[in-house]
Amino acid sequence: MPQHPKPLSVLQSNVLKWVDDGCPDGIFDGYSHRISARALADDRHITITGKGPTWTAKITQLGVELLKGIDYSDANNQTLQSEADLTREGPALDRSPGSGQSRSGRTA
Repeated sequence: MPQHPKPLSVLQSNVLKWVDDGCPDGIFDGYSHRISARALADDRHITITGKGPTWTAKITQLGVELLKGIDYSDANNQTLQSEADLTREGPALDRSPGSGQSRSGRTA
């Protein structure tokens, strides 16, 4: 019995489109989008070669077929941050004396 493909996250959809566009610079901040790329490679939607500065990705025929079913009409052209980068930055905390916020983010 054939398996149904796993649904892609928004980030994975954006990474798949980025790979299809030739991995242009300036689209993602940091490197954590490569984790999403690895998941896409594990599912055979893209292939990845190299490490660090020689890292490259190419879309497969399966990835091209998947892209055809993704609606990018809501996409914007702003620099994208991966979910891990956004989580790491998080909301700014007021850590001034008397603010009630500790370094751990718990109230005193």
